[in-house]
Amino acid sequence: LDQHEGEAREELITSYEDGRLTHGPVRTLAAITFGTDSISPFDSLFQVHADSSAFDWKLLAAVAYKESRFDPSVVSSAGASGIMQMMPATAEALGVDTASGVEDHIRAAKAYLAVLDTMWRGSVPSKEQRLKFILASYNAGPGHIKDAQRLAGELGLDIHRWDGSVERALLLLARPRFFTRAAVKNGYCRGYETFWYVRDVVAAFAQFAKDPGR
Repeated sequence: LDQHEGEAREELITSYEDGRLTHGPVRTLAAITFGTDSISPFDSLFQVHADSSAFDWKLLAAVAYKESRFDPSVVSSAGASGIMQMMPATAEALGVDTASGVEDHIRAAKAYLAVLDTMWRGSVPSKEQRLKFILASYNAGPGHIKDAQRLAGELGLDIHRWDGSVERALLLLARPRFFTRAAVKNGYCRGYETFWYVRDVVAAFAQFAKDPGR
């Protein structure tokens, strides 16, 4: 390991252990108040669209919960809109616009998750790990996640594993000495946001899935 890579490893460890970013338990979810037998007012729509895909409907619900708290009227500061908070260009490519209803947004998000699943299937064989690459790509865009994967490879980490590997490299994409590397094609990324996004959606999915009454 040469001096520059040794310094990079030390900085990676510092990023991963930065208490502002990664320490502490996964943040708890607010109470779901729609009743003991439901997660949201849109459960039937999640179920209908999950029936035609490889994704559990409760995963679609977990993404929607994290993105909008099931509020279809939300518009983010970046321009993402609807219950699934899709960016305008992605939504347009999937046939969704501001006039589209909740069902169209759920259908489009399911289709986009399927596209991302296909994208990562070749390089991330583990279904459990691939889900985290998919969720990270949904949040930050696949370009940034591919950058993090390449950077992880340069740092000697497992490029097929999200946990403790690519998620660690992603945190470095907020630092100029890393996001200016030749392997990084998409520049700066607020990796800590995506780091937590993946953990929060996975935690929500686990919470929704553990209740057999839903």
